[in-house]
Amino acid sequence: MKDLAPSPGQELSVATAIEWSVSASLAVTFSKSTSSGYLPAVSAARRAQRYAEQIVGRKMFHAASFGTSQEQIALALFVIEQMQRSTTFQIFASGKLIRDKWRIADTLNCVLTATGTSDPRSHCVISVEEDRLDNRNNNSWPMTIHVSYEPPIADTFGLYKVGMRLFPCRLLFERGFKFQINHPSSEADQIRAGAVRESCDWCPHLRPDD
Repeated sequence: MKDLAPSPGQELSVATAIEWSVSASLAVTFSKSTSSGYLPAVSAARRAQRYAEQIVGRKMFHAASFGTSQEQIALALFVIEQMQRSTTFQIFASGKLIRDKWRIADTLNCVLTATGTSDPRSHCVISVEEDRLDNRNNNSWPMTIHVSYEPPIADTFGLYKVGMRLFPCRLLFERGFKFQINHPSSEADQIRAGAVRESCDWCPHLRPDD
C-alpha cells in the first residue's frame, strides 16, 4: 500500500509510524536533510510496503513501514544505514520507539540470514544446554552435589550431549533469554513475550510451538 499523501485532513506524524509499525517489521520517519544519504533513503522508502510524505512546517516529512519479505527487510536496512546519523531519523517496531538503531539492524540481518537459507531452521534453531535457559542458573544459588552418576552417551560424532534441547530462536538466546521457572505461562508464550520485548515478534521464521 502506497500512501504518497495522507488522507484529507490527516496530518502525517509520528503517530502514523507507530500505527504502521504494529503490522510491519518496522516503520521509520525522517525529514529532509542535506545528508548524502537522504535522497537514496527516500528512493528506498518509496518502495516500502507503506509510504507517505507531507510538508510539515517548512520541511518535507517522510514515513515508511516495511513488510517481512526479503526485499522489504533489505530496503529497511538500507534506509537505516543511510539515515542513521540524522537527528530526525526515528525507528518504530511493534508500536515502540527503538532507540538502539544497531540493535534493530542486527535483528533485520538475522531475519535476512534465515530467509536466505533453503531451510530457515538451519539458522534459527539451536541446540543448547538446558541449564543455559534456566533463570535459576546463577552464582547466587548453592552448589548441588549429585551422588548418583550416569555416564553421558556419545553421539555419532563422538560428542557428549548432557541435558541438551532445541531452542527456536538464535537471536533471543544470544540476547540472554531465560525461561522463568514455575511461571504460569507456557514456554511457547514466554518465548513470544521475549520476542515482543526484543521487537522481533514479527519475524516470519519464529515458531515457538515447534
